[in-house]
Parts: sequence; structure tokens; C-alpha cells
Amino acid sequence: QAAADGVSCEACEVAWYKPATDNSSCLACPRNAETVGRSAVFLSECRCSAGFWGGDGENCTECAGGSWCPGGNSTYRCEAYSNSPSGAGNYTDCICDAGYSGADGLECTACPGGTYKERNGSSGCALCPAGTFSASLAATSLAVCLPCAADTYSETEGATADECLACPGNTFSAEGSAVITECTCLAGYTGDDGTACAPCPAGTFKPTTGTGVCISCETDSYSESVAAKNESTCVACPSYTRSDKGSASVAGCTCVAGYTGLDGLECTACVAGTYKAQNGSAACTFCDADTYSTAVGAVGPGVCGECPEHTRADAGSGLLTDCTCRAGYTGPDGTGCSPCS
Repeated sequence: QAAADGVSCEACEVAWYKPATDNSSCLACPRNAETVGRSAVFLSECRCSAGFWGGDGENCTECAGGSWCPGGNSTYRCEAYSNSPSGAGNYTDCICDAGYSGADGLECTACPGGTYKERNGSSGCALCPAGTFSASLAATSLAVCLPCAADTYSETEGATADECLACPGNTFSAEGSAVITECTCLAGYTGDDGTACAPCPAGTFKPTTGTGVCISCETDSYSESVAAKNESTCVACPSYTRSDKGSASVAGCTCVAGYTGLDGLECTACVAGTYKAQNGSAACTFCDADTYSTAVGAVGPGVCGECPEHTRADAGSGLLTDCTCRAGYTGPDGTGCSPCS
């Protein structure tokens, strides 16, 4: 630095130089150049700073993107599959591209199948989530991870091929299912998620998917369908029959009291002079001798009335006129009889 004669001189600061031995001022190095230390004498001691390049003492050019410049006249390309911003001054400014991984400034390797990396930098490759797979190398997006097909699942992260397993029997799953418990029962089948489901037995139905139970057909109906999905499979029993809830065949429809016939068929009413107190296929019971009943479809012996005085009737009589005078008595059928005179 310039000083008056006889006065001590000061060293030129860094990035300044002075070639003359006089009292003139120090000269600034070109822009983006600097000297190694203080007291530089020559312009050639001005060396481009890191992030720039050029000859000593000459104008400095900013280091281009994808390269790094340590200073001086040197410039280096970043390793393959890495990049840097313009003005990079250190090899660690070169960072791996998306789809590649490695330490800053060092070799970058492609993300293997089953992985991806969305951003530049040194972070590792992310695994494709369970329920997906990918064979793509150097993938840059989760979108390359293809979902397992519907009715399959995969619990493997980072799968490189279709390792999706079929859901257990009579279950289904959505596309991309990641655990076996996402396999749930079809309509008409029941069981726990992730296990083979059993068909709803005859006499039941299940309209929904999932773990719900099979629903029994209502009383006085039946269903012979297995794995039924809808209540419409429950068919009404034939006329004058009944069934318990959840009946699995038409044979479960039996005659109601007062009617008789074969199981599963339409039943006929007990005729006058008979009755039937229980459900089922049993025959109608005759009213006792000396009684009668005109009721049809009677359900108990209470309908069997006593014949008039001094008359009699065979068992199962269905008319009052079936009551006729006993021996020694006379009168119209169905009325009280008088002794013979």
C-alpha cells in the first residue's frame, strides 16, 4: 500500500497486488480472482477463486453447471449421473441425480429394481411399498411401482417382480393390497379376513362382503342354495305348511296343525270328523265314537261334540246326522231319540 517517503509501507491485502516499487496504490485483481496471501507483486499472482476458472491474471469465468472448479484454470466434470449448480467450487457440490444414489461428489449408482428416488442428492433409494413391484432401474417416481392385481396381495417391500400371492379361497382384495388381511370374504361366504371363507349353508344368505355372518331365511320359507347372496333365494313354503328359521330344503316345510300331507308338499285340511293338534306329516285323528264334528281343519278334540241323547255315531263322524238312534230307541237322525213304545 502506498506510503509517504520515510514512512513504513503496508502489505497489499489478499486479492490486491503492486508490481512497482513506488508509493502508488495496490491494484485489484480481476473480478472473482484472489491471491494466495498478502503482499502480491504481480498480476499473475491473481488466481481465479473456487467456482471460477481462467488463466492466472486473466478474467475468470463462472464454472458451468454439471462441473466444479477448484480455482485457477482447472475445471472438472461431475461424475456420471450427478450434477451441480453453476459456480460449484468443490467436488462435493456434485450430487446424484434422481434415480441414482451415492455420496456427494462420488460415483452414483442406479436405484435397483423395486426402488426409486424422486430427488437429487445423496439420500438412499426408497423401496416400493408392499402390494407393489417394479423391475425398472434408475426409477425416479413411485409411479413405477406397479400394484398387485385385484384378488392378490404382497407383503414384500421392494419387490422386483410380480410376487403377488392369490387371496385365500372365496375372498377378494382391491388392487395393490399389501397384507393378507385385506383379502376379505365375498358376498355369500363368511369367515375371518385373510383366511379361506366358507360358503353360507343352504337356508341362509349374505348380501355383503367382509366378515359378516350368514343370515337365516325367515320362518315359513326355505332355501336350498349354497353361498346365496340375496334374500330372494328364500322361497315361501307350500300352502298350509310351516318351517323353522333357516330351513335348508323344502322338506323342512311341514304341515301346520289341522292339515296333513307329505313334508315339502301342499297340505290338505283335516276333514270334518277329524282333527290334528301338532305340526308335521301325521294323519288326522278321528273324533271318538258317539261324537261328531263338522269343522274342517280342526286343531284339537274340543271340536268333537257329543251326539244327542240315546244316539250313537262311528269314530270320525262329520255330520250331526251321523248320530243315529240306538237299539230300542226311535227318532230322526241327529236328534234325541225316544224309547220304543
